[in-house]
Order: sequence, then C-alpha cells, then structure tokens
Amino acid sequence: DASHAHEATETICRHILDSGSGNIVQRHTAEVALAGAMLKSGQITDAVSAVDSLSRKELPGPLRAQVELLALFREVTMGHPDESVAKADKRSELFRAYLGTKAGFGYGLQAAAFDALGQTDPARQCWHKATLLISVERLLDRFQELRPIAQRYPAVEHPV
Repeated sequence: DASHAHEATETICRHILDSGSGNIVQRHTAEVALAGAMLKSGQITDAVSAVDSLSRKELPGPLRAQVELLALFREVTMGHPDESVAKADKRSELFRAYLGTKAGFGYGLQAAAFDALGQTDPARQCWHKATLLISVERLLDRFQELRPIAQRYPAVEHPV
C-alpha cells in the first residue's frame, strides 16, 4: 500500500481473508486495507459496500479507529464532507487515543472535509494538527486528495 501497489495489496488481503490465516486483528486489518485499496483503485461500489460492512460491526476502540479513518477517506473522496464534519469530534477522540502519529492522516482528511464546506478556521486547525504529526510529503504521498489543502493552509515547520 505504501508503494501504491493497490493491486498487490488487494491480492494479499484477499488471500489472507480467503484462507482464514492470521488472527482476528490481522484479518480485520486486511479487511480495512482491502477496502482502502479498492477505493484508491476506483472500485467504488465494492469499496463502499466493504466500508459500510466494517462500519456496522461492533469493534473495540483501536479497530474502530481504523474503520473511521477509512470511512473518513471514503466521505472525502466521494464528496460527502457534511458527514465527515458531523463526526469530526468523535473521530478525533478515536484517532488521538488509538492511531498515534497516524492520527495525522485523519486530521488531514478532516481538514479537507471542513475546507470543502468553506469552514476555513477548523480546516486550518486540523491541518496544523496533521502537520504536527506527519510531514506534508508523507500526507500527500498517502492521500493525493490533500494537495489543495497543503497549498491553501500553512504547515507546521519542523526545525529538524
């Protein structure tokens, strides 16, 4: 996934899921990664179904945080920022509690959602949080959809 080999990611995840190998957390991670790969490769119908299925499951906090990040990505890419903004506070709590520095990806996507609705102050705040945790280069490498946000809002400058 990091090298943008979405087809390879999909093949690996399907193998893990079809073979039943790995523990329950590994299978859950494979489900999330598969849905993300499908979104990035344009398999929208299957991706939306997968995200909806994952969203309906009762999950502990760390696993729910992964699903919410994926759902946020889906909402931003499909033009549903109002859903993202409505869930922003709850998602921010999950991201902070369970994603570590990867919470920056969530904050970046939240910045995009707020920006799409013309809410520049919350968008700027989210982008600030995102770039505190993750470099702009990494944010853009993972989510090209954040390029307009990176151009519109200042990033945190890291002295090192």
